[in-house]
Amino acid sequence: MGASKYIYTVYDAKTGEYVAKGTAAQLAGKGIFKDAGSVSTCYLSNRKTDKPRRWRMERVEVSPLSAQSGTAGAACSSPEVGALLRGTPQSASQTAPRREADEPQDTSAQQRRVYIYRVWDMAEKLLGEGTAKELAEQGVFGGESTVRDVYRRGGKSERFGVGKMIRWWEVRPCPVKPYKRRGPNRRPEEKPELCKPCKIPNPTPLQLDVHDLCLYNRKARKQGKPELSYGGWAAKGKPGRP
Repeated sequence: MGASKYIYTVYDAKTGEYVAKGTAAQLAGKGIFKDAGSVSTCYLSNRKTDKPRRWRMERVEVSPLSAQSGTAGAACSSPEVGALLRGTPQSASQTAPRREADEPQDTSAQQRRVYIYRVWDMAEKLLGEGTAKELAEQGVFGGESTVRDVYRRGGKSERFGVGKMIRWWEVRPCPVKPYKRRGPNRRPEEKPELCKPCKIPNPTPLQLDVHDLCLYNRKARKQGKPELSYGGWAAKGKPGRP
């Protein structure tokens, strides 16, 4: 006898909408859970509360022998269980549309999971389909956040004329901007210090010397060097900088 497996059925906790069905590995492969261990952890958490936060889950224990003999249980039919255990996709009960197998995909770009929304009006006429950003660009909604808010509130909005909404996961290529390497940090260029002219009208030679000495001592303080008196500065030849 082979080892027993569990078939999980996942529903949206807020809307009750069917999401997916399969083994723990299959649900992790679809991107609904991080890994197979997270599936069983989420199911055990569901059993401890009446109001799950994100997913509502059901589980049926199935063995490979029971799947072949048709005694899988009432929750899953035997052909469906056999297809799930063999790893084949479930087509009869899958409500969310998927990409065609022969549709070309950009394998070089980075892949990411996104929500795809399908929107109908009050008369069940299709308004649009795409991501939240695409629906906002088409003018169906006012913005990306509005799409998510309307879906969380039951998929109905009199303001935008929306009567029904569904959504599902889909893996799409994510364009990544090329990385620009930064060069070495450049030191700011030192601007030459302009000697401020003396503001005294018709200054005497002594006044000009005192003005130059003040500029010299200002530069000396910035460089941490000692200041000079007029005599010491004159003895050094009246330099312009320390």
